[in-house]
Amino acid sequence: MSRRRFFQTSAGMAAAFLAMNETYGAVFDVTPAEAQTPERADERTKRLSGQFIMDMRTHFLRPGTKLQSFVKLRQSVGKAGGNPGLVAREQTLHDLMFTKYIKEIFLDSDTKVARISGAPSEIIEAEVPVRFEQHEWNKVRGSAHARVVQTC
Repeated sequence: MSRRRFFQTSAGMAAAFLAMNETYGAVFDVTPAEAQTPERADERTKRLSGQFIMDMRTHFLRPGTKLQSFVKLRQSVGKAGGNPGLVAREQTLHDLMFTKYIKEIFLDSDTKVARISGAPSEIIEAEVPVRFEQHEWNKVRGSAHARVVQTC
């Protein structure tokens, strides 16, 4: 089995969560046995299959939008292996509209409730790419993580 295929399994996800626990502290409830034994991981997956899933950050585009940057982002996720299903066919703005939103969020996933984190409206595409300051994000993320750990 390839590494990519392994990480698509329950045991692979358990291994990823263990690695994140090693890096960020014990955030995820996972055991080494789940990463080492696919049957244990599958057993847990079945046990948790009825859980309530609430997605707090969802989006869709309004009809008539011309924001091609979202289509390009979706294409890059597929090409990078984040979602191989996005590679098989050309991505379009229609894929990011309300009808597809309902299908992907509620029919093709285990999500029970989703919050739309922003109203779909026209946004002018930036001519100059926005700069992402990595060190600032790391500082914010680190301080947020420290606050979460202190309150637990």
